Amino acid sequence: MTEKEFDIKLTGNVLTISGERKADTRQNFRRKESWHGRFLRSFTIPETIDHDRARAEFKNGVLTIKVPRNAAQKPRAILVSVH
Repeated sequence: MTEKEFDIKLTGNVLTISGERKADTRQNFRRKESWHGRFLRSFTIPETIDHDRARAEFKNGVLTIKVPRNAAQKPRAILVSVH
């Protein structure tokens, strides 16, 4: 697949990845174990994400999607004082 064959949408806190893998029409193989056809996957992600910084990268056949958390929503450590 190429990067143009993916459709990635982020709606609220739902990340949806869809696309279609075309069938290989070459006939010079004995056995083929890969699949083809349409696919759709949806993932529920935390509501504390930064929609504006979401990025996707397709490199060497691997799709990587990065959806960072909003800086204001990150947990912070609370120091305990001793009296």
